[in-house]
Amino acid sequence: MTQKQPNRITAGYLSILLLSLLLATATGWTSLASRMNGEAYDWMFRIQPPTPIPATSIVLAIDEQTLSRSHGMSHLRETIAKGLQAIAPAQPKAIAVDVILADEQTEAQDAHLEQAFQQSPLLILAADMIPGEHRWEYPLPRFRQHAEAIGHIHAAPDPVSRVLPLEHAGGKDRRWAMALEAFRARKGAAILESPDALEVAGTTIPSRRDTARARPAERARPRRRDAATTRPHQDPTCGRRTTAVRAMRSFPRRTRTPAPRRAGGRPARVSE
Repeated sequence: MTQKQPNRITAGYLSILLLSLLLATATGWTSLASRMNGEAYDWMFRIQPPTPIPATSIVLAIDEQTLSRSHGMSHLRETIAKGLQAIAPAQPKAIAVDVILADEQTEAQDAHLEQAFQQSPLLILAADMIPGEHRWEYPLPRFRQHAEAIGHIHAAPDPVSRVLPLEHAGGKDRRWAMALEAFRARKGAAILESPDALEVAGTTIPSRRDTARARPAERARPRRRDAATTRPHQDPTCGRRTTAVRAMRSFPRRTRTPAPRRAGGRPARVSE
């Protein structure tokens, strides 16, 4: 009776497959793989864009030509002030300024911008983390006093807004994303937290705490009313009274994904 020998060819194929699987898994955790994945999503959105929805907001962008005609970055605050004055007749419900305003410029420029901020309804200003220092870079107090709230504009992991961290913490402060703060201010409601989602004025944003990833809306669990409590407070970084959320316990960072780019380029963040 002869004993069957293992099929060496089959064993070789299995070894190659196992090695390929291990190599693909290891490569998937590298920055190169993340970049390739992001570029693949961009390509998919270009060939099959999302279904258009009615516009409820506008983006007043400062392009290179406008920046050049207005004497460049040294006069950026005057350009912003003129832009706010130009849209004032449309009576916007809320305004978010995606520019870091942490340093002093000339008194004339700062006064002009402060006057525009004073006349702006529900103003949301931007803050970001200082690289390597783990602390926030906030707007100047003269600007901050006119703000309804301060929202973070921390891009993760790169300036292409495919992923939106709904909150970001540094030092002793935690900040909601500027877009989320603008939405909250527009609705005049608090941000309610639960382990599975955030809710603002009846709108549920799926975002699991334990995985830091978004869940499809149809799979989100109902929010428990006792998951968080709200209290009015005076934000130490703002002059206007806001409503904050006092969570019953702390959780890791929330992230909502993906956030597709607009056709024709990436959204740029301006920092003076």
